[in-house]
Amino acid sequence: MNKKEIGKYLKYRTFQNKKTHHFIVIPVMMIAIYLLVYFTDDKVYAHAMYIPIIYASFALDLKYSTLVGFIGGIALGPLIPFSVETGEAQRVIHWIFRLFSFTSIGFFSGYLISKIQDDSVKIIDLFSLDQDTKLINLYGYKLIEAEQNNTSPKTVIAFHIYNYEVLLDIFGFFIYTKILIKVANLLKPLFENSVIIKPNDNKLWIVADKTDTDIVASKIYQILHNNLVIEDVSFYIEYYIGINHTNSPKDFIDNRAFLNADIAARYAFKNQVIFKEFDASKINTKQEFTIIGSFEHALNSNELYLDYQPIIDLKNNKINMFESLIRWKHPRMGQVSPDLFIPFLEQTNLINVLSIWVLNKVISKIEEFNKAGIGMKFSVNISTKNLSEPTFVRRMIDLKNKGKIKDDQIELEITESIQLVDNCDKLRELRANGFSIAIDDFGTGYSTLSNLYDFPASKIKIDRFFTKQMEETSNTIQIMDGIVSFAHKLGFKTTFEGIENLQMDSKTRIIKADFGQGYYYSKPINELDVLDFYKKNRGFIDIPKTQD
Repeated sequence: MNKKEIGKYLKYRTFQNKKTHHFIVIPVMMIAIYLLVYFTDDKVYAHAMYIPIIYASFALDLKYSTLVGFIGGIALGPLIPFSVETGEAQRVIHWIFRLFSFTSIGFFSGYLISKIQDDSVKIIDLFSLDQDTKLINLYGYKLIEAEQNNTSPKTVIAFHIYNYEVLLDIFGFFIYTKILIKVANLLKPLFENSVIIKPNDNKLWIVADKTDTDIVASKIYQILHNNLVIEDVSFYIEYYIGINHTNSPKDFIDNRAFLNADIAARYAFKNQVIFKEFDASKINTKQEFTIIGSFEHALNSNELYLDYQPIIDLKNNKINMFESLIRWKHPRMGQVSPDLFIPFLEQTNLINVLSIWVLNKVISKIEEFNKAGIGMKFSVNISTKNLSEPTFVRRMIDLKNKGKIKDDQIELEITESIQLVDNCDKLRELRANGFSIAIDDFGTGYSTLSNLYDFPASKIKIDRFFTKQMEETSNTIQIMDGIVSFAHKLGFKTTFEGIENLQMDSKTRIIKADFGQGYYYSKPINELDVLDFYKKNRGFIDIPKTQD
């Protein structure tokens, strides 16, 4: 849900909330129409009574729109003569028919609009609430903020759980969800006007009125210490806290307020302290300098490598392609997450160096498969920053041609964003030279299927968020079924990311998705082992018949 969509929704909510206004406007319209019909003595104008009836359907609800229809029927029925000039009354059958018509229109229009409104609320809940914990997500928070328009100083707290994978492995997703809910319920009362946000499984964000940093850390420690008991079992969570104070509402528009809190939490973890307050001069600059400064050395010293995750054809479980995933094993920081270093690199021209490096590695892997007699396809993630570099596209094409790679053996995945519109010509050039194009993380950015129609893509990858929601709610399944069906009509193939269990797998097959990707089929495979993996499995993934 982008800013424009939130704005439309809020305008309609504001319109509905002006009930005093509506209770004045509707009677005024009805009286005006009555007088128009009376003084012109022309029953043709009686049709204008549909205007306040439909208005009431949108502005009020079913009972009021029905009531307005009934009153309109009475007003233009027995209360108005057939001929004002002669005083002749209307025939009873005529005004009863008009009364029935107006009342019916009021009832059915009110009913249909109320159903649409109910479904809209469900869809908004689906997109703004985490369906497992019922905590709001980032979309939900932006909806709240846009409605309240609160400009007071805020404190954003990033609560990172670093042993969440261990908790998941030992206790399972159901108990881990209970732990998150328990933590959220304990944290919310600690701060004034607080909102708890669940952006993903391993962290929570708390937005509250501005609070002293030491007080934040002290309150959290005291409330969680010995209080995390669920079903008579005490749980230990290893957490680190990032704190960011902001006076600017703009920091929430571009998510900078949350990003800074996350950076502070990661800094706390790396320095093994419980909490850290964000300080751009001490945290962001140091971290960015460390990452960017050591990146080129990492390229030349084999710290960077690729893993490959198979994407399967859901019709036959055959491996359709492998997605290349960048990994960085830093000698001091250990395994550095791509979520940490890619955003920094995208702010510099080093992202182009990385993308070309990945393409070279993928071309070598394709050549290795080709020598084994296997014409396998591979996907490479690129950035809109790459497309902005004047020579990037030409270099990609030259590398493909030099490696004698067949058309469509390399698929370029690009995350949907507003910048895609500005780079259509470059994407078309890449497509014309044998690269397939896929829109990655579809549903999380700016695009819709209709405005992707002109893009030279042949595939959309549905973000793992929606795959996960399909597991829990029938509404999501219906929405995804519609998206897949419409995508097929427009000529797009669909890949669902983040398939982690039998239920997710079954539902993606039910809605006739084309491809699937996730840990249920295979974890990412080291680049040294991927060919052996393919041969061992004979190009197919053995799908478990039952849920483990």
